[in-house]
Amino acid sequence: MSDKLTEARALFLDSKYGVLSTLLADDTQYPFGSIVPYCLDRQGNPLILISRLAQHSKNLIAHPKVSLTLHQATTGNVLTAPRLTCLADAIPLSTDDEDSRNRYCRYYPEGESYYKQLDFHFYRLIIKKALYIGGFGRIEWLAGDELIKPNPLTADEETQILQHMNTEHQAALRHYYENSQHVLIDVRQALTIVGIDSDGFDIQTGERLHRFTFQQAVNNVTDVRHALIAMAQV
Repeated sequence: MSDKLTEARALFLDSKYGVLSTLLADDTQYPFGSIVPYCLDRQGNPLILISRLAQHSKNLIAHPKVSLTLHQATTGNVLTAPRLTCLADAIPLSTDDEDSRNRYCRYYPEGESYYKQLDFHFYRLIIKKALYIGGFGRIEWLAGDELIKPNPLTADEETQILQHMNTEHQAALRHYYENSQHVLIDVRQALTIVGIDSDGFDIQTGERLHRFTFQQAVNNVTDVRHALIAMAQV
């Protein structure tokens, strides 16, 4: 894996929202940008949840080819910060895909009521290719199947690990957070691990999501257990 691909995938996994660009559903077809949160489905594709009434929903129904632009926050020169633009086809999520809906709602709990009560609908973004810019002169086009990596865990395996960690290992979750963020967490504040993939996992504190990366990629439940234990001992 090239350095730029490694950096692009890290940005793809670290980011939790991006600019969704669609074409206006009228005769002008001007580009239209909007902010959307996302998480990844079991195959590693971005999932978004958007209102049927929103302009971007009307746009992608008429023109399902979209882009999702991600940018690493910086206090310095914005043009030198890494960014990634993914070109994708927006596909409505099947109504029987409970795993994808459940995974999204773990990351964004408000999504459940949006979906059930407020006429929001899920879309899967099938990335065809992506442009990564890692700074001046560090530019590379990537194929979608280079950037996307399926989750090695089944839905049941991931759910069991999450439940175990959240109920039995709050001390370990605090250790991960404090070791990474260098900030002490009030023991009364609950931390929730909401998702695991081949490269790492995400912990939620309040409304914030924090990304944690394994030292090396995992391929199965045993690898995940060993990786979590190793991180707890650092």
